[in-house]
Amino acid sequence: MNNYQITNIGWRGNDKHSYYPILELKDSEKKDIPLKDYVFNFRLSEEKFCTGYYEFYDNGNYYPCPLNNKVESKTEDQCNFCESKFGFKSTFFYGKNPNESMRNFMKQDFLVYLTFFYPNIIKVGTTSAKRSGRRLIDQDALLYFFIAKGDAYQVLALEKYISKNFDIIERVSSRKKLKNIEFNNLSKKHHDLLISTYQSIYPKLKDKEKFKDMLYSPDNIAIVDFTKIDLLYFPDRKVNLMKDELILNGKFLGLRGKYLLLENDEQIFAFERNYLVGRKVVEYVEDWRYKVDEPEQLSLL
Repeated sequence: MNNYQITNIGWRGNDKHSYYPILELKDSEKKDIPLKDYVFNFRLSEEKFCTGYYEFYDNGNYYPCPLNNKVESKTEDQCNFCESKFGFKSTFFYGKNPNESMRNFMKQDFLVYLTFFYPNIIKVGTTSAKRSGRRLIDQDALLYFFIAKGDAYQVLALEKYISKNFDIIERVSSRKKLKNIEFNNLSKKHHDLLISTYQSIYPKLKDKEKFKDMLYSPDNIAIVDFTKIDLLYFPDRKVNLMKDELILNGKFLGLRGKYLLLENDEQIFAFERNYLVGRKVVEYVEDWRYKVDEPEQLSLL
C-alpha cells in the first residue's frame, strides 16, 4: 500500500467548461483518479518525498526524483535537486538565470489578469496563456479578466508596475479566501468594481511606451464569473480547517484554492493540498470520525 505517492491534487482540462478535479498517484507510473464522488480512506506517511520534475514545464517528459529525497517543508513538494532541474522557483522567485527547461517555458505567451475576491479585493497576477484557466481556478478567483499579453519578462514588469503604482495587491492569503468560501452571490456591483478598476488605470498604463502594445482595451475585455460555471463547490455549512492531519477520510466535495474539501459525518473539512502532496499512502482507514473538539487538531473559521 505504501507504494502509492500523492503527486498532485488539482485540475485537468483545456478550458473552463471541461476542467475536472483529479487525484494524481504514482507507484511505478503516474495515474489520474477523477475526484467526482470519490471517497478518501487514506492514512498518509509522516514523511514527505520529492515528487520529481518535468523537463519542460507542463508539456514534457516527467522524471521521478532520482535520489528519492525526503522533503522537510510542509508546503513544498520538490527537493533542491529536482527544483533546480525544473527551474521555476529559482527563475521567477529568486531571480536566477533560467535553465533550458525554463527558457523553453518562457517562449510561450503570458497574460496579465485582474481578479476579484470577496468582499472587495482586487488582485493583479500573471499566468502562461496555455494554463490560464486552471491558474485562475487554482487562485480560487470568483471573477477575472485578462488585460495584457506579452513575454514572461514583460508581464512580470507590468504586474509589478500595477501593484506598486495603483495599490493593487499581488497576493491574497489562503486563509482570507477560506474565510469567505461560502460566498457565491455576486451582483452587478462586483462586476462593475473589477471593470472600473481597469478602466481607471488603463489610460495611465497606455501612456507607458513599454506597456502600451501589450494592453487590451477596456472595451474588449471578457469577464469570467466562476459562480456561474459549475466548477466550484460553495459550502452550505461551517468549514473546519484541519492542520497537519494525516488521515484523509470522507467524500470529495470540491477543490477551493489550496484546499481539498471532504464531507465526513455530515461535516465539512478543509485540508491543505500542499501539506498532502508528496506523502505516501500507508494504509486504508474505514469509518473514521474527526474529533472537532480538539483544538490542536482543528481550527474553526
